[in-house]
Amino acid sequence: MMKFSILFILLFLSTHNFKAQNNSNIANLRVVYDYKVIDSIHNNHKNVEFTLLLNNNYSIFVNADAYSYYNSSYMPELGSINRVPPSEKYSVYKKNGKIYSFIPILYEMYYFEEPQLEWELIKNQTKKFNTVTCQLAKTKNESGRVFYAWYTTDFPIPEGPSRFKGLPGLVLEVYSEDKVIQ
Repeated sequence: MMKFSILFILLFLSTHNFKAQNNSNIANLRVVYDYKVIDSIHNNHKNVEFTLLLNNNYSIFVNADAYSYYNSSYMPELGSINRVPPSEKYSVYKKNGKIYSFIPILYEMYYFEEPQLEWELIKNQTKKFNTVTCQLAKTKNESGRVFYAWYTTDFPIPEGPSRFKGLPGLVLEVYSEDKVIQ
């Protein structure tokens, strides 16, 4: 059995005016996460950069290489026709409170609506990420795996990596209780 560990770390946070903008598809905030996958059997690891782009109505969590690849696919003058597709193609999109995961299978892109996670806020548990103070929360997914998330109300935005959204602040780190995902 292969064991994977995943670590989401906030690498870059750019704040712009986050006031309501009606019908806007422009991102007001960009957060870059480092997604670390460790294969304990083969003693390999790889780091993949994911970007979370969001505004008040939408968010997309996508691999930076995939975003660049598909964004330039429509511009042949950039030489994108013979480009090698990115290795990570998974993405998560949120629109009006609903979360959708997009997963490529062979040559098709499939998506499904993710069930909402129910969070339990853990009192008196704090951690610092540089100068940002975070609080701890706990959730369980539909298969029963328990996850912990460090979020900050310094950025009162209910967003985070992948489907880990819905807390009273921006999620900066996620890991599973069994340490398979950390």
